Amino acid sequence: MTDGVETAVDGPTLSEPTLRYAEELTDSLLGVDRLYRTESSDEVGLAVLDTSDGRSAESFEGYAAADARFAELAELADGLPEADRRLYYRQVCASTRAFIEWRTEGLPFAEQVRRFLHVPAAPPDEDELERLRTETSDALAAAGHEGSLRAACRAWERAERVPADEAPRVLSELLSEGRERLLEHVDVPSAMLPEPTARGVSGVGFNAKCEYPDGVVVNTDPTLTRPWLRALAIHEGYPGHFMQFALRTGWYYRGDAPADGLLSVVNTASSATFEGIADAGLNLPPERPADRVARLLRRYRTAIATVAAWRYHGADDDADEVRSYLNDAAILADEGWVNNRIDFLTAPERATLMYSYWYGEPAVSEAIEAVSPEELPALVRFLYGRLHSTDTVGMFGEHRT
Repeated sequence: MTDGVETAVDGPTLSEPTLRYAEELTDSLLGVDRLYRTESSDEVGLAVLDTSDGRSAESFEGYAAADARFAELAELADGLPEADRRLYYRQVCASTRAFIEWRTEGLPFAEQVRRFLHVPAAPPDEDELERLRTETSDALAAAGHEGSLRAACRAWERAERVPADEAPRVLSELLSEGRERLLEHVDVPSAMLPEPTARGVSGVGFNAKCEYPDGVVVNTDPTLTRPWLRALAIHEGYPGHFMQFALRTGWYYRGDAPADGLLSVVNTASSATFEGIADAGLNLPPERPADRVARLLRRYRTAIATVAAWRYHGADDDADEVRSYLNDAAILADEGWVNNRIDFLTAPERATLMYSYWYGEPAVSEAIEAVSPEELPALVRFLYGRLHSTDTVGMFGEHRT
């Protein structure tokens, strides 16, 4: 899509009424985050990352007052000038009110998916899983690994494996490489883009985590390969989460990006595209054959983990049944990865998160593939300069007219 074309990120900013609205919304979101942390003792919270440098959370006496505030904010959103902002902010308000309903009255899992994320509650079906297995088999053959799917995957893994104690160093190198590749294709001032490094951890329920602006944390328990680490560098670094936070904060403090971009909020309308932008990686070249294998394996793992989340939270399978499913369905299923996924998807506060990955990447990739190289700067500004749902990310053409 970029075809080596160097582009400069610039474009129209949001209106003053919208920027003022975002200030109010952000403080209200922080108020709900504070309520949730207090009543749940969940230290991670609803706003899992706050780069706002000490904004004041709105004070709510309880969830009822917060719900009334977000009903008011939904009405105010209807008066905003930008069509994509009217829709997006209405969806954020609906997500937050659904989250409040979950905390106060309970909410079935399918309703959580639909009303938090604004995506379908249906997990991937067997046809989708089979398509991904076929594409992965073809990619393995192109990378020089023949035989059955699992045998070829094992051969690829052996050829590309990185020892656990070397993973942080290798990931740090790949983060730097990704930053340089981004700067070759998108003309962003390098001073806006911090240079992240990586550190390893063990015994955690995630693959990797962006700790902006400090660095990236990688779980060294699962078997790791260089292409997999490169995919993590794209997702957590550039043009993924590090770039998202760097541009959001940089543009906000310059006065032309909304305040809600300073937060990373889970269980909300932007959750799917937040992960989708990181997974899609702006489709920057090059993609080596081994990298394509890693990308398809990641997509397949996302698919079966989404099915596992549905089985656990929606169909009432127990953890042992879900573990058995993951072991049977996985192409590569080492104990570290299965344990990691079980810990991740069985947490009630993260119940819907796998759906963010599954539905986010195709929505963002479709938007990226629809533009010419010359349109990339405006698309980058649209994707990174404001938050999106899977509905509004496709409104780029309307935004341009």
